[in-house]
Amino acid sequence: MKNGITLLLFLISITFFALNYNNKKGFIANGYDVVSYFDQKVEKGNKEFIAEFDSVKFKFSSKTKLSAF
Repeated sequence: MKNGITLLLFLISITFFALNYNNKKGFIANGYDVVSYFDQKVEKGNKEFIAEFDSVKFKFSSKTKLSAF
């Protein structure tokens, strides 16, 4: 019985902690610069400034924004 409860809790925790990124176009936020949102701006990312984190790709509008990330 303890093993069954442990397994159930394990499966529930995997479900809650699984990350689902919106990267339909290959990049997070459809290729827009996520750091620029903190400046209350929307800037399209540049293919020259790309970072990968947690197996997903991010585009940034400048080297400065990439460094801030």
